[in-house]
Amino acid sequence: MAQTDANLTSRMARAAVEAEYARLPESTRSAAALSILDTIGVMVPPSTLDETCQQLEMLTDEECASGSSTLIGKGKTSSATMAAYLNGCCVHVLDYDDTIDDIAHHSSSQTVPAALAVAEKIGAVSGEEFITAVAVGSDFGARLSSAPTGELGRDFQWFPISNFGVFSATVTAAKVLRLSEQQMINALGLALHRCHGVLGAVTAPESELRAIRDGFINKEGVLCALMAQRGVKACSDAIERFFETYYDNEFDADRLTQGLGSEFLGEQASLKPWPSCRVTHGYVEATRLIMAENAIAPGDVKQITCVVSAGTRDQFCEPEATKKNPQLGIQAKFSLYFPIAVGMLKQPEIADFLPENLERPEVLQLAGKIHYRVDESLGYKAVISPATVELETEGGQVFRRQIDEVYGHPDNPMSRTDIISKFRDCLSYAKQPISEQQTEKLISALLALDQVADIRDISALLP
Repeated sequence: MAQTDANLTSRMARAAVEAEYARLPESTRSAAALSILDTIGVMVPPSTLDETCQQLEMLTDEECASGSSTLIGKGKTSSATMAAYLNGCCVHVLDYDDTIDDIAHHSSSQTVPAALAVAEKIGAVSGEEFITAVAVGSDFGARLSSAPTGELGRDFQWFPISNFGVFSATVTAAKVLRLSEQQMINALGLALHRCHGVLGAVTAPESELRAIRDGFINKEGVLCALMAQRGVKACSDAIERFFETYYDNEFDADRLTQGLGSEFLGEQASLKPWPSCRVTHGYVEATRLIMAENAIAPGDVKQITCVVSAGTRDQFCEPEATKKNPQLGIQAKFSLYFPIAVGMLKQPEIADFLPENLERPEVLQLAGKIHYRVDESLGYKAVISPATVELETEGGQVFRRQIDEVYGHPDNPMSRTDIISKFRDCLSYAKQPISEQQTEKLISALLALDQVADIRDISALLP
């Protein structure tokens, strides 16, 4: 059982309030700025590609058709809470948002929609303040995500991303609002009341919640921060109560506080080169490298064996019939077989996971050649790395490749060229068309975000 600190909530709240851009490590500033650019991009394509998000856009219009916060890719605005909601719903639909590989934490999807909605609502929020808020909120959520000592998804039946995410969004929105320490504590108390995320509701094969989960997270975070700003009071020990209630006090308090205020864990986020669950990326990369380095054509492959953890098997490989022939785009992204099969033919991209492309015979045929073998030494949880692939050719040759730092990881970062290419591709799907010239202006502005005086100057460039 964890040794709880009676002042844990106030310590974390104080660190969030006192954080300043000038005191952020340069690596944190740079990582946050790139994640902001990347996340704004991945929120755009669902405006034209995803039917569920289009239905939710109509819901947003019905609930609040006016306001100052941008609905990204839609060419219109709404209230801060509803903008945070709809942009949050869109941020993970493509499964293209960043993630911290070691703890499977999606930091920017829980912070950028909330930060943007509030910054546009209140105005006069500088780029430096915006970056700081995202960095602080991302760090807060990453610390919470890393603290439980059991196996998330096995020992606890809460969906961790949603369960921790409300705190990330709340802290981010509260930081943009420049709340005091006491107001931040109250905001955290309100967030405790809004924690949610039952694992089975998200992972059920027929459920679309995994795609749109971050809408709830960002909406609740903005609302909690705005309520605290208005003086609404809540418990003063939200973090202690959170771990007691949801995780039976099985957590490591040191993971919450070590380096607090000086180290910002959000900078550990990996940007995604391909629009599928991060767990699949190492296997896609290993397969593509084997084939490229040995001039192996897809037709020359007899079989591929992926060495996986028990958790990866349960979540990405079984039931095999569904995972090899997914019916929804989000299912295809949460399958080990489908992204690898696509990657054997080409660089996976947004279009490969659209409904009309899920039944391509050449992809399904290759998916049928892919198998798995469980390595018990990897533990239970779904493992991003090491990702090991064994490929056997029709001629009997066997090749093996292990990826320890998957492309996009801070130790194996995406190139600036690839990041910008991804952003341009995402913007090409906007419901509200954006010219090439406007796209380039937006890219330049986001790359110099720390020099922006008011985030609304960025908003004016958004599709």
